[in-house]
Amino acid sequence: MLLQHPLGKLLPAMNAEEYEYAKSDIQKHGQREPIILLDGQVLDGWHRYRICLDLGIEPKFKTLGKKADALAEVISRNLARRQLSPGQRYGVLLQIAEQFPTVAASLEAVRTDAKKRQSGGVPQQRQRASDVIGRMAGVGHATVERVDRLKKLSPQLFQEMVDGKVPLPHAVVQAAMQARRDKQEALRAPPGVATESRLLCGDFRKVLKTHTLPQISLVYADLPWDRASLGLWDGVGRVAAKVLRPGGVLAAYPGNVYLPDVMAALGKHLTFHWTCAMFHNEVVAAKPKKVMSKWAPLLLYVHGKFDPPLHILDVVESESKEKDRHPWQRPLAEYLHFIKYLTRPGEWVLDLTGGSFASGKAAKLLGRNYVGVDIDPKAVAKGREWIEEVK
Repeated sequence: MLLQHPLGKLLPAMNAEEYEYAKSDIQKHGQREPIILLDGQVLDGWHRYRICLDLGIEPKFKTLGKKADALAEVISRNLARRQLSPGQRYGVLLQIAEQFPTVAASLEAVRTDAKKRQSGGVPQQRQRASDVIGRMAGVGHATVERVDRLKKLSPQLFQEMVDGKVPLPHAVVQAAMQARRDKQEALRAPPGVATESRLLCGDFRKVLKTHTLPQISLVYADLPWDRASLGLWDGVGRVAAKVLRPGGVLAAYPGNVYLPDVMAALGKHLTFHWTCAMFHNEVVAAKPKKVMSKWAPLLLYVHGKFDPPLHILDVVESESKEKDRHPWQRPLAEYLHFIKYLTRPGEWVLDLTGGSFASGKAAKLLGRNYVGVDIDPKAVAKGREWIEEVK
């Protein structure tokens, strides 16, 4: 009995129904297509060969003399002829490229040429390498892009897609979800990792001048939402710009009434990035504007280029007020959300207006280091006790 050529194994096997149909056809009409041999192995027609043996029919063979011809033979005979989905066809082409440098070089040449056109200012629709590669495999550009992404995210799901075990859209969704779960898991600090929490008492504009800080990844600021406090926001921006590492973020709670004034003050020192929404179950009256509000903005400003470990969700919903430790206390869930998505284990979080120091509690729970400042010594003492509860 002959063996199957390794190149022939790149193509998905027939399922049981397809095999029985082919067997019935050969039994009625005989073997019409020759079985292709290369180096004494079955390159194309493996199922026809097995069917002939099952039926006791003498197989008809054709031998190829050049390996270069073998590659073209498999592609031309199978990618177009076999009942493969578009994703399978392009997936098989990628597998062939892994074993044949000439095919890999052709694909890479297309991508390189597209990059050159892009740098030369050619319109976008003429830059897309996936269009050219798609024509090579007989599929659309969207299929090329999705299969490329799937292969990068999950080689296992890519192989299952090529084998016909899972459709391409489902495989891409599963791979993307798993990749996100893996990234989220990587942001959790290993159990038992020691973190440092420093709590300071005083006006943040003054007390931080006497302390040497490490590079900070995330700065929090939550000032009173009144006109008298507007002058403090310039100090917030100034301090954050000084202590944040490149790519670090300032998360500021400005309230809605004086939002333009706060943004103007912070914009002198940092680059505005995004506005997030904090939804609460209580209603707050914005009396100067005659508005009843159920949400509060959280402004994100960045020092340099924004580089979070994950895409962040810009809406957080909190069920409880959580005002048991401080009049301005914010829900622990809000701090957990943004510290998790904007920092990595072992990095430093600074809260310029600690209040309840829920930010410090969240930082320690997530394995981040922390510096918290508040002007009230009683709040600092209570916050220190609360954070130390985390083991």
